[in-house]
Amino acid sequence: MRNTSHLRIVEDSASDAQLIARNIESAGYAVRWERTDDAPGLQAALKRADWDVILCDHGLAEFSGLAALALVRATGQDVPFIIVSGTMGEDTAVAAMKAGAHDYALKGNLQRLVPAIEHELREVEMHQHQHQRQVGQAGRDFLFYPAGSGSSCRAPNKNQTKQT
Repeated sequence: MRNTSHLRIVEDSASDAQLIARNIESAGYAVRWERTDDAPGLQAALKRADWDVILCDHGLAEFSGLAALALVRATGQDVPFIIVSGTMGEDTAVAAMKAGAHDYALKGNLQRLVPAIEHELREVEMHQHQHQRQVGQAGRDFLFYPAGSGSSCRAPNKNQTKQT
């Protein structure tokens, strides 16, 4: 069994959401998921929990995939956003990717969905490791001095040479 993935599915069809979740489970993932089909539900979900991935239908009855993407981006959360649609053409897919969607899959060909999710989860993990290294390096860029020396820490002068 692979890791548990916490998914937000933005989909107006409960049966399509279940089909998507079952597809991911059949690839060996333990999936925790919730479905919403409107902007207030998505806003509440983004405030309530951290999501590993957001899967969003492009053609919702009261909400669009691009509107959902804009709402997620407006929160500042950097969560992978994948469009999953049965009605999306290539031009629309390209427009969604330019707007910030990470990937897309067609409901009629869900074979691409799990590899797309795995790719995006690897990207998130890689970015987290890079951020941790940068934070660690920033901490090493300061010199610490003993109490009473007049300064508790200061950034090193890049022009100074290390004395031995």
